[in-house]
Amino acid sequence: MALTAVAVGVLAVKGCRTPEDIALRPLWRIPLFNTVKGTAESTYPILYKHLALAIKLPRDGSAECYGIDTRKGRVLWKRSLSECASGWYYNLKAYVYDCGVVIPCGNTLINLHPETGQVRAIHEQASSAEPFLEPAANKRCFLQAVNDWHRRVSHLYEVDAESLRSQLLYSLSWPDSAKLLLRTPVALSASTLLFTSITMAYGSNETTARWHILDRSKGHLLAQGMAYPPNREGYGVTKQPLLIGDKVYLVAYDQVFCLSVQSARELWRRTLPRDMLTSAPVVADGDLLCPAEDGYLYKLNLEDGKLLWKTRIAPTPSRPVVVDGVLFVVGGTNGILYAVDVREGTLLKQVKAPNHGIEEGHFFRRFLGAGSEQELLLLFDGNSYRGYKIWD
Repeated sequence: MALTAVAVGVLAVKGCRTPEDIALRPLWRIPLFNTVKGTAESTYPILYKHLALAIKLPRDGSAECYGIDTRKGRVLWKRSLSECASGWYYNLKAYVYDCGVVIPCGNTLINLHPETGQVRAIHEQASSAEPFLEPAANKRCFLQAVNDWHRRVSHLYEVDAESLRSQLLYSLSWPDSAKLLLRTPVALSASTLLFTSITMAYGSNETTARWHILDRSKGHLLAQGMAYPPNREGYGVTKQPLLIGDKVYLVAYDQVFCLSVQSARELWRRTLPRDMLTSAPVVADGDLLCPAEDGYLYKLNLEDGKLLWKTRIAPTPSRPVVVDGVLFVVGGTNGILYAVDVREGTLLKQVKAPNHGIEEGHFFRRFLGAGSEQELLLLFDGNSYRGYKIWD
């Protein structure tokens, strides 16, 4: 089975940093309100070259999207995304490619020109579409799972990013006694993809979660296995799989496990004290870093899942960002930014937003990202987008 060179979530590590190396110096601020008391939620910033698309989520009405020049800290354009009035998910994953960005919102896909804010194409699915878009093996295409609750059938699509036209890859009808949802498709090669499913019986809520490897050209399954033990809580795979070389890593509630792509065999599985509901794993320093709901950051060995260290951060953490051997994460319960040495697990620095504790509701939220040159950290404090210089 041929493998792609994709390594999702892997970031280069240039060496350990010390607290003296980390500046985290404020460079710019972009307020969203005419009054300092206003607050809102956002999505994670969508990064395209030196631009960041930041979407301020509505309490009612349309979301507002800002095109930000991260180098100069200025808004290039602002527009209402009235094409999608509801269905926004803060943890969405957009598809970024050489010519633009495709943003999922509810059942709607929006192709947006990052430099102008122009909407170039819109497509609305007739059913419940997952807000996570993963690259397909074909150029300028992505994968998406769609679950049709009305017709009781679930689909996997490959979507052309330019036209947003969909090609059906696989479908499964729901059994009479349960709902069956398809999730998290990722391309393993030009001819195969991995996805997961969760089946929940009506009445008892007996849940079965599985992983599957699909031959896309023939439309049949090559292999499948258990993703999470049978349960009645609806637990299954909750994160997009990470493909690293000839192995794929999945998170199913509080368990992390590794599959061999070539043999379609589970290599190891580890249970953590808590899940990663609000966060996601990332690979750095040749290992897997997992910020969990219990407020700890766990480092697991990629080869065998052995726990290498754990470091206290804060509960309900953000998705992490890793830059040159330092992991940045925001605690959801306290609004504090943490910087952790990925090699040793040492807590290097804690930073509060400048308005933290001064105005009600002003603190760092779980929406951060690193600029394309990996020298700038993007944060949102509920009122303003902020750019921080990472290194001295």
